[in-house]
Amino acid sequence: MSKFIAILFSAAAVLSGCAVEHTSPNYYRPNEALQRAQVELVSVVRVRPVVLEGSNDPAFGMTASVASVVATIAGATIGAQAGSGRGRYVAAAIAGPVAGLVTQQVMTRIAVPRRTGLEILVRTDYGQLVSVVQDADQAFLPGDRVLLRSGAGGTRVTR
Repeated sequence: MSKFIAILFSAAAVLSGCAVEHTSPNYYRPNEALQRAQVELVSVVRVRPVVLEGSNDPAFGMTASVASVVATIAGATIGAQAGSGRGRYVAAAIAGPVAGLVTQQVMTRIAVPRRTGLEILVRTDYGQLVSVVQDADQAFLPGDRVLLRSGAGGTRVTR
């Protein structure tokens, strides 16, 4: 039974490995390739660090839910084997939900780590202020002339 649990947690970790959604100007989803985008030369007004947390990738939610349900069943099964008589049912009723909750929390912390991002405030040549939040994998300073790219994948600031 312990091998089953080890396999379960390993599978959950592998499946959740692709849950981080990049918000970098260096990463594009396949459906963004070969798509037309509007590009404008703008000036950086302000840059401040922010924390990017969580994932809005629907696949992650499904993976976490399935892993949580499987862990709940495994926890209840293991709990039912502990003790004898009515204690088995109590152990199963407690171990199942606890295993499911723990699995969901672990997957969220492992698969969707916090990462550093930037909030970049830029001014267009027409005087409009635009704020973009993205991964902090490029450096920007106030006064820099950069490109503001708006298209199917959202809006990004890049050099």
